[in-house]
Formats: sequence, C-alpha cells, structure tokens
Amino acid sequence: GGWSFMMVNSSQHVAGQRAHLLLRSLSENDTHCIQFSYFLYSRDGHSPGDLQLYIRVNGGPRGSAVWNVSGSHGRQWHQVELAVSTFWPSEYQVVFEASVSAERRGYIAIDDILLLNYPCYKVPHFSRLGDVEVNAGQNATFQCVATVSVTFSRSLSLQRRNGVVVAASAIQRLSHKRLMATFQVEAERGEQDLYRCVTESNRGAAVSNFAELIVRVPPTPIAPPQLLRAGPTYLIIQLNTNSIVGDGPVIRREIEYRASQSPWSETHGVGSLTYKVWHLEPDTEYRISVLLTRPGEGGTGAPGPPLVSRTKCAEPMRALRGLTATEIQPRQLTLQWEPLGYNLTRCHTYSVSLCYRYSTPAGGSAGNNATVRECLSVERNQSHFTLRDLPPFRSVHVRLALENPEGKKESREVTFQTEEDIPGGVAPESLTFTPLDDMIFLKWEEPVEPNGVITQYEISYQGIESSDPGINVPGPRRTVSKLRNETYHMFSGLHPGTTYLVSVRARTSKGFGQTALTEITTNISAPVFDYEDVPAPLSESESTITVLLRPALGRGAPVSAYQVVVVEEDGSRRVRRSRRRRRELGSGSDCFPVPVSQVETQSKGAPHYYTAELPPSSLPEATPFTVGDNHTYNGYWNTPLDPSKNYLVFFQAISNFRGVNDRHRVKLHSLLADPNSDYVNANYIDVSYLLCPKQEMIYDFWRMVWQENCFSIVMITKLVEVGRMKCCKYWPEDSELYGDIKITLLKTETLAEYTVRTFAMERRGYPAKHEVCQFHFTSWPEHGVPYHATGLLAFLRRVKASTPPDAGPVVVHCSMGAGRTGCYIVLDVMLDMAECEGVVDIYNCVKTLCSRRINMIQTEEQYVFIHDAILEACLCGETAIPVIEFALTYKEMLRVDSQSNTSQLREEFQTLNSVTPHLDVEECSVSLLPRNREKNRSMDVLPPDRALAFLVTTEGVAEGNSYINAALTDSFHRPAAFVVTPHPLPGTTADFWRLVYDYGCTSVVMLNQINQSNSPCLQYWPEPGLQQFGPMTVELLSMMADDDVIIRLFRVQNIMRLQEGQLVVRHFQFLRWSPYRDVPDSKKAFLSLLAQVHNWQRECGEGRTIVHCLNGGGRSGTFCACTMLLEMIRHHSVVDVFYAAKTLRNSKPNMVETMEQYRFCYDLALEYLDALDCLSEIEVR
Repeated sequence: GGWSFMMVNSSQHVAGQRAHLLLRSLSENDTHCIQFSYFLYSRDGHSPGDLQLYIRVNGGPRGSAVWNVSGSHGRQWHQVELAVSTFWPSEYQVVFEASVSAERRGYIAIDDILLLNYPCYKVPHFSRLGDVEVNAGQNATFQCVATVSVTFSRSLSLQRRNGVVVAASAIQRLSHKRLMATFQVEAERGEQDLYRCVTESNRGAAVSNFAELIVRVPPTPIAPPQLLRAGPTYLIIQLNTNSIVGDGPVIRREIEYRASQSPWSETHGVGSLTYKVWHLEPDTEYRISVLLTRPGEGGTGAPGPPLVSRTKCAEPMRALRGLTATEIQPRQLTLQWEPLGYNLTRCHTYSVSLCYRYSTPAGGSAGNNATVRECLSVERNQSHFTLRDLPPFRSVHVRLALENPEGKKESREVTFQTEEDIPGGVAPESLTFTPLDDMIFLKWEEPVEPNGVITQYEISYQGIESSDPGINVPGPRRTVSKLRNETYHMFSGLHPGTTYLVSVRARTSKGFGQTALTEITTNISAPVFDYEDVPAPLSESESTITVLLRPALGRGAPVSAYQVVVVEEDGSRRVRRSRRRRRELGSGSDCFPVPVSQVETQSKGAPHYYTAELPPSSLPEATPFTVGDNHTYNGYWNTPLDPSKNYLVFFQAISNFRGVNDRHRVKLHSLLADPNSDYVNANYIDVSYLLCPKQEMIYDFWRMVWQENCFSIVMITKLVEVGRMKCCKYWPEDSELYGDIKITLLKTETLAEYTVRTFAMERRGYPAKHEVCQFHFTSWPEHGVPYHATGLLAFLRRVKASTPPDAGPVVVHCSMGAGRTGCYIVLDVMLDMAECEGVVDIYNCVKTLCSRRINMIQTEEQYVFIHDAILEACLCGETAIPVIEFALTYKEMLRVDSQSNTSQLREEFQTLNSVTPHLDVEECSVSLLPRNREKNRSMDVLPPDRALAFLVTTEGVAEGNSYINAALTDSFHRPAAFVVTPHPLPGTTADFWRLVYDYGCTSVVMLNQINQSNSPCLQYWPEPGLQQFGPMTVELLSMMADDDVIIRLFRVQNIMRLQEGQLVVRHFQFLRWSPYRDVPDSKKAFLSLLAQVHNWQRECGEGRTIVHCLNGGGRSGTFCACTMLLEMIRHHSVVDVFYAAKTLRNSKPNMVETMEQYRFCYDLALEYLDALDCLSEIEVR
C-alpha cells in the first residue's frame, strides 16, 4: 500500500507556488527501493509545472534535486524508482516538491509511494562512496560504482552538497552489471565539503551516501630555524619545528638553502632536529628554510621563514706572491704584487699590510745599529704601494701580510736596495777642533746618513774676523779635499786671534751633501817684548827703583794694558832685573792673572801686588818708570818700597780682547722715543749654551760657571736615554773636588717634571762662596717633543723667578747643545719679548740662534712646538697666586663684570677648556680595539694611549690581555703618582686588582656610591674574609667607619708569584658626595679625606694612589687637583688651580670637567688656608 498522496491543481495557484510532500525518515539496513507514480497533465499540452525530488540526510539541508520532471505527459500515471544508498545508522528523508508553472493549467500528482525491500529494477544502486582526503592543491578522485539490472545509458554525476555538479572524467564498465564513474575535484582548502553520486532518468534516480572531501594543508614552520654555530664552511642549525601552520602529521623534514645573492638552492633531507650544512663558502650570507611534508601527494608545505646567517671568514688561502719593485729611487720604492681575489682572501673583510724594516745607525754611532720597523695599511683592492721617506742606499726588507678576522698569512721577506743620494750633513756636534796660535786641528765623523759610499770630503775655510787690526778680513776662501778615510785636517799658516769660518761636506756619486759650519778662533798669543836680555835698573833710591819699560808687540790682539807687579823676597835687598813674561788668557803660572793691591797684600798675606796699571797709549816707545813713587796708576797705589826688603819687579803686558760679545747681541726694534734703545736692556739672549760636559771637561765646565758668575744651570736631558749615555754626571751626591773647585750639594727638591739641586761652590785661593742652582727638566721624551708645553712653561718660569737679577748668564745644555737647548732659549727669549714689547718674532730669533750655532732648532716638530708653547703661554698667562694674596685675588676673580656679565674665574675655566687637548680616534687606538670594548664603562671617556697603565701580571689570565681603562697622571711632586680609572665592571674586577698589585698602589680612593640610582655599581672587594679575583687574592684585614668615610685595610697577593710577598692597601670610601651633585657635600669632610690619604701615603713611602669614581673623570680629577694644590701650598706657598687642572687634563681631558668642580678647588684651597690661619692663631696664643 502507499504512504501518501499529493495532487496540485495548478490553475488554482499563482505561478511559482510550491507544494511539498515529506515522507517519514528512513534508516534501512539493507538494499531497498522506493517506488512511486506521478501524474503530470495539461489539456492544451503545456506544462502544468515541475516535479522535483530531494533527499535530506540526517536532518541536514535537502541539497539539490536528485530527480525532476516537467511538461505534460498525458492522462496516465507513470511509475519511477528511487534507489537511495544511505543505510543505518544514518537516516534520510524523501521530499517531493511541485512548483506551478506560468501557464497554470493542469494537474501535478504523486501516488502509490512504496518502500520495497529488494533492489530497484529500473535504476542502479550505488556502492558505498568513501571519504577522500587530499592535500591542498591536489586533485581529489571520487569513484562512483553503480550496480545496474538493465541497460543504463545516462551519465553519472557527482553532486556537491551546495548543488554544484561535477561531470565524470571517465566511465568504466567493470562487468556487465557494474560500472564505475571517476570524478576529479581540484582540492583547495575551500573545496572541503560533502559529495554524493547521483544518476537520474525518466525511469527514476539513484543517490549514494554523502562522502566527505577532506582537504589537508601541508605543514609550514612558524619560526625560522635557529643558528647554533657558524664556521667558515658550515652552519649548524636547529630546525625549530615545534610550532607549525597546516596539518600534520609530519613525516619528513628537509632544509632548503641558498646563498642570498644566488638564485640556485639545494634541498637536503634531515633526520634529526639539528643539522650541519656543509661545503659552504666562507664569509657568505645564506638563507636557510625548513620544508615539512605530510602524507600524500603534494604534502610538502611551503618553506618556512628563512634564517639569514653568514658563515665565518676562513683563514686566507695563502700569503700574497709576486712582490716586485716597479720603481726604485733613493728615498722611495714602488712595489706591486699579485691581484687579490675572494678565493685568496676567503673573506670580504680583510686587510693587506706592507711591513718593512731597515737598519739605521743608532745616534750616529757606527756599528751600533737600530732597526726601524713599520707596517703600513694598503688600500682595499690595491695591488701596488709606494714606500716613501726611506733612507738612501739601504737594504729594505719587505713582506706582505694578508689578514682577516680568522687569521694572517705573511709572505717571505724580499730585500730591495734604494739608490744612492747626496749624503746628509756632517753632524755639527761631531766637529771637534784644537786651536793653536797659527794652526787648527779639525776632526769630524762620517755623516750619520752617508746615503751611499762616501767618495771624498771637501773642507773650506775663510778668516771672517780678527782681534788683530793688522789682519785683513774677510780673507780669501780656501778649499781642501780629503779622502773618504781621512776625517781630520791640520790647518797651518793661520793668524793668531782670528776667527775662521770652517765648512765640511761629504760627497757620494750623487753629489755633495749639506755643509756643516763652525767658527774656530785661533788662540791669542801672549804679547812679545823687545828685550834682548833682562834689563838693569836705570836708578834706585831707598824707596824707589827706576826701570826702562818698553812697549810689547800684540799677537792676535792689541795690548790692552801693562801691569807692573812687585814681589817681596826675604834676604838682603837687591834688585832683580825685570823679566819678560808671557800671559796666555786663562792659563800660565808665570804671570800674575789675579789683580791684588798693596793693601790687600797686607791684609791677606798675598806674595805679590799690582803697583801700577798703564794704558797702551802711555807707552808708545821705551819709557822710564819709577817703582815706589807714591802715585796711583789706574786705581793701584805705587807704594814706596821698604829699604829693609828685597823685591822682584815684573812687567807684564795683557791682550784681553772682549769685542766678541757685541757680535752676539740680539738687535731689537728701536723704540720710537730713543734711537739708541736697541742696545738698552736689549740683550735677551743672556745665556751660555754648550754640549753636555764630558768626563774630561767637568773641571772646565765648573771653571766657566765660576768665571761667568752663573747662578742657574738648566739641564734638559736625562743621564741615560734609550739605553745610551747622554750626559755624564758632573755634580756630586755629597761633596767633591774638581781641580781647585769644590762642589757641595746642599739640597735636592724633586717635582713631577723637574728636579732642583742647590750647590755651594768654593775655589782654592778665593774666600768667597758661590751658590749655584741646577734645574734638571726630566719630562722631555726620548724621541720628539713634549706632548704639551704646560710642564716646560712652569719649569721656565721657575728658573726665571729663581735667578737673581745680578747673576751671570744662564747655562743651558742638553746632550748635544742643540735642539732641546734651542727650544728652551727661544721660549725664554720670546716670553721676555712678549712681556716687554707685546710682540714675538720667533722666526728671526731662531735665525739668530742658528747663526751662532748650526741646528739649534733641529726639526720642524720642534719649531711647531715652540709656536704651540708660546700660544699656550700667551693664552693662559701667569695663574699662580701667592698664598698671602690668595683670599683677595680669589674674591676679585669671583666678581661679575657688569659689561661682560661674566667673572674672571669663569673666563679662566673657559680658557682651560680651549687649551685642553681633544683626543682623536688614533690617540685611543688601544681602548678601541674590539677585544677591549667590553672593558670600557663608557666609550665617551677613554684614556689616551700615551697615559695608559698597562697590566703586567698575565699569569692565570685568559688571553693574557694587558688592557684596563686606567690612566697615569702626575701629582705636583711625583710623576705618575695617581692612577685614575672608572668603577670596575663585573668583567674587569680581576683586572682592577691586577692594576693595584702591578703598580704598587697602597691607597684606593672611591668617590662614588655603590647604590646610586643613576648607575648602580658592584662591590669589588670581599667583606668579610678572603676572595680570589683572577690571579689575585684579596683579604679584608680591618674596617673602621664614620659619617664621612669608610676605611678598609686589605692584603693583596699574587697566588702565581707568592715569592713576591704581599701588598697592604688602604681603601677609602668617601660617603659625602651625593650621586647627583658635581661637588662634595662638605669641604671639611673632603679636606679630612685628603689628609688621611696623605698621611697613609707618607707612611707607605713610594706607593701610588688609585682614584676612581663612576667614569674616572670629574670627581677623580677634582681629588687629584686638590691634592696637588695642598702640595703647592705646603712646599711653595702658592695656589695654581689652572696649572693643576691643565696638568691632569693633559693625561685625561675629562678631569675636573665642570665649572662647579673647578670653583670647588679654589674654595677648598681657601678653606685649607683659613684652617692654617686658625691653627697659627691657636699656636700664638
């Protein structure tokens, strides 16, 4: 029997209206068939409407119609079948839908709906359609297998739940009753849905179950792989695939990599979570991605995010080859070598250095050679280089170094020889001579720079000045040639008392070199008397003797005076004949050089006295003279003779020409008011300069100091420099006799940059004592000039202030009497000139000096230094203030000028800033090395290389690094007395204690706080007990504290060298300096700190003081400056804040860095002086 019935009269409904017949839901276990009949008729043959059939599965949407019919089919019923292949536990519902057509005539009906428990006969049955799972981007294949009992000619289709129909790509008959239709669906992610097989005909329809198309997305890592390690030819990575995008499971992992600049990539399978990528190029950037694969075709996902990493550089393949010279000149070599390529450098970051060496005589001494070594950087991609400033005719050994961050390859040395050049000049200091009356023996040394093979020497000489008016000057110029091995010459046939200009020059195959000039004056011979024999007296009386005086003939100089000398003898009175005597200046025991009057003879008991001195004009010819006539002659009383005594009467002539001084006078610009003022107080160069005295000349040196009444000796050399003796020690440590001169050391004052020694000078036969001061400047570097002029200017001012106005000339010497001596003299002269006239004339001053002695200024560097020093002196002026004037002067310095709106103190600080040297990158090269960067608290505050305190202890230290951010600075009395450094970092604590030990630091002054909020600092000492820092053990021995300072006592020992003993260090932690203030909170507390450090250092002796704050700058500089000021006050009664700050800034430019700190130094000095005054008042009471 049927289930239901539906009939629709379309003429009674509006077009488009629909009627539905819903059958009950079915859940069958086996094959079954639904059979029904339909009626579709219209009298006029038009379609009354459409009849459609839907299958709704499990209550879901009904989807698209699986069968439909329309049109007019006559006045009979038509039977069709429906085969649904949906079984328990699923259920389905059959829905009939009738829709009215536009014609609206006729009938639509459904009847005889039957559920049959056997297969349909008219339509096929579908086998179960299985789910299909594919990866996105692949084709999904559905296979619909149908069982038919009759001929079936209609095509099969695949119906998506949303109604989209897919046509079969192929239909294959499996047997006479079974056929299979294959469907291809492009499976993108959006295509995931339910699909079923459908077939329909006028006999009915067949529908399969819904099968799901599952679209899986291939997996892709979310994060890039991680780099574990990089080498020159490999990268070790971790895949980092824990988090993925897409579907699993992951059945295979691969890495894909390529060089960033290459389009080609490679893929390798990976069996573990880490992988080593081999055979890579050094110093190349690679992009490495991970590929993940899931099951199924197309299961490999897109590459994950790439790891972009670079391999390390590899050591250069080999050293550079093909080093040849393309051009050889006397002073330069042009070299070339093979071109550079990546295959050779194996790194894009590389450098080529050209290193060369050659030997040069050390200090001009043959056989004692020094080796000059230098390495120069070659520009990138260059394969040629020109070495300049080489010495001529010298073997130059050259090698190339190819270096990258991973290694260095050096080539073998290739030797080239530069060509000959004209020789250098014979060193003026090597010219030694022995002048006689009419001969000069001259000796010289081969030029320090022969620049080839010396073939000959040419000596020229010419008389240019004579003290003998009978000699015509200038005389003719004569030339002598000498063989290369003859470095001496004896000039003969010369005139006495004549100055000869002598020049010596050497020659090579390239020509003559520079001329060395010197002026040599032959000795003035003693005047000659025209006595054939000793003359007898003309007459005599009881108290007189008359003798005949004849004029003498001058040799080399005119006679300047005649002297009659009387010598008393014991025994009966007799008259001795006059004797002719010769007198050579400065020597001759037969003459009487010391004038003694008759009165002095009686008081001192001298054996002789001058009874008369006669001018040459009084003796144009032989003239009688009466000894004892009771007259006075040029200040000498001709005393009557004693009848009871015997006398010897001597007659001596003196040639004492002194006109040479005017020749050496510096002529100044005449003042307008006085045309003669060029010789009034105009002799600025009132100094004697000389080579340092040799051992055999020490007596002559002190004899000159005595003769010229010199008070000040300026020494600008150390006794030994660069391992060579520069000057013999010509002074005693206590007392010593040099000939007839006794020198006694009275006191020694040692300062940071110079030493002052005071001597007492006595001479046999002279009652008076002389006091002489030697000012020994010890800070001139062994090579070049001082880095700054501050110390030399202070030294020069000390010499000028200490030299009495009535003293003789200042003696200045270095090693060779030139160079350093010339710099000092020019500075001295120019500062006097600036003070007197307001102008300086450096060029003409140097020119005048060089006319007196060759090479007084030896180098351009010295000439520039003179300008810099005078500029600093003129800019800074005199900044020292005597303590008795300090309070009033400081008060005036604080007064603000109404016009400029600034004070003198602020202007002085601005001047300090303007003359403070600014450090270049090259001056801090050690601090900027990559391995040292982490050892600097701040890259803005670095110590210059010249002031670095290098660590000595390297045992037990990784890599043996000797760097620490610390600078050595001078105190007032001692060089390198302070070591200034920032607060230690976690990585430099061991270096800090190495610094303490290596430099014997007995005090550590800490001026910052541990817990300051602007930059916390670690505690770098043990408290309590003992702790090891690298090779050093530090043990806290004791601690005491008050409100101002915590004082700790440590014992420091090097465990690698226990035999060296231990170092006791006192640590002063100052508590009264707030983190955000530029100056201490209390001047009294700071003075107390200075006193405690001073007392401890005095107890320890030679130990240094480490001073540190946060950055090793402003606070540390303020402490050091205040220490220097207290030294000045105690020992010299002056205050010079500018000098103290400038000295510190020469070593580290950030010392005393703010105006507040600069003023605090003045305030502290005033506080200290007030405290001294109060103490003096208490003592008086």
